[in-house]
Amino acid sequence: RILSIGCGDGSLDLPMLEAARAYGPVQYVGCDVNAESLAVFSTNLGRRDPDPDLAAALVHGPFQMLDAGQLFDVVLIAHVLYYVDDPAATVRALLDERCAIDGRVVVIHSGHHGVPAMVAAALGDASFVTAEQIAEDLDAAGLTPTTRVLPGRLCIDDAVADTPLGRALLEFLVERAPLDEIDRRRLVAEMEARSTTTDDGRWMPEDLVTMEIRNRLRPTAHRTDRIAVDPLEDYHVLAESFDWPERLASLSADAALLDVGCGTGRWLRVLASTFPTLMAPDRPMITYDRVDPSAAALEPNAAIASTMFRLGSTWCDGIERAPVPVDRYALIWSVHSLYSLPVTELDSVLRLLVDALTADGVLMVMLGDPGSFYIEAKPNLVGGEPFTSSADVLGAARRLGLSVSVRTIDYVESFDATDEDAVRVYVWHESIGNSYLPAGLSGDDVPGLPTGDWWDAHRRGDRYEFAQSVSVIIIERG
Repeated sequence: RILSIGCGDGSLDLPMLEAARAYGPVQYVGCDVNAESLAVFSTNLGRRDPDPDLAAALVHGPFQMLDAGQLFDVVLIAHVLYYVDDPAATVRALLDERCAIDGRVVVIHSGHHGVPAMVAAALGDASFVTAEQIAEDLDAAGLTPTTRVLPGRLCIDDAVADTPLGRALLEFLVERAPLDEIDRRRLVAEMEARSTTTDDGRWMPEDLVTMEIRNRLRPTAHRTDRIAVDPLEDYHVLAESFDWPERLASLSADAALLDVGCGTGRWLRVLASTFPTLMAPDRPMITYDRVDPSAAALEPNAAIASTMFRLGSTWCDGIERAPVPVDRYALIWSVHSLYSLPVTELDSVLRLLVDALTADGVLMVMLGDPGSFYIEAKPNLVGGEPFTSSADVLGAARRLGLSVSVRTIDYVESFDATDEDAVRVYVWHESIGNSYLPAGLSGDDVPGLPTGDWWDAHRRGDRYEFAQSVSVIIIERG
């Protein structure tokens, strides 16, 4: 579901829609205040071959006209935030009011080096808001964007030509209409000074910056019930990101599931609380095999697993040593369980798991991404190498020539700063300790709050916020 604010004539959005269709059906809404641009977009959209999996609507007017309940996975704002008084507040409003639970706002905007710097140098006017300024304002508002600089160049032959069209293009480029002759000459001189001539024309460098801002999860109506099952967002977000009952119902009654790193069954408890039908007594029960190195975890795991599945084989060992059979499983999942696996063993473990799949089986590996708190906490707080991440798994998959698809789920774990006990447990046991204990933790031994600049950056006023990004890596044996 894509919302494009200021979609214009579709020159950016049409190829974007073609790319998005490769990932499945698309629902698209484009809105713009310029009726002429929308007419061009509509004409070009109508020239596409009919596509039943693309639902596109164009709206003449501001995005506030849309129904309040319409939520989107991606909200695109390309070259629009120049025209609003408070870009950061606009982005925050879009996150709160227009983004789905794992949605994001993507901003495309001019960086300082390019048109804004050219305008400032030529006219002595630095009012042209830049991507860098917007990023700073977003960061100050607690919405740190992921930024990427896209080096580009701007053809200035038509813009500097002393013709009505050239003047109109220049006025549009620098957002000055009308543009008097003195300012026009200053701008042309500055553009020429910054440009280089090649075989295909005269070009001025023009960096574009993309800013991607994740939706910060807000408490939901069933938050109290979620806390009763598990106080963290983590497994809840994973459970709510897929239709797990449908996925499991698609398996035959004689199918088998392998849970790699099953732990105490925390994932299963959240899954069952999210989808109570998974515990229905009359539901066909597939076989549930499990592997985990902790003997103490297997008993509580069996208590919940036996209500959802038919218990099968158990291996109390690391997956790299478990005697997992080949051609056995219609589904294998590994939910936050490969962090302590050495990267050097990833290739062999991934090969082992793929070989364990049936011909049409699926392997799902859910693991933190580089940059997420789960991956960054250990090296920043106790030293040493970070845990194995989703990027390491994807690297192993590439080396093995496996075909993968990836879904990234972003969320924020948020704690009241005065609840130091909860924060300490989350940092030392949930993020660093878990069952691996690299910090030398044991039992209820929980150190105090960390210190230092890296840690302090997670304090947002009266709360600690830990940004997490988890990739669900899906691999089919075929």
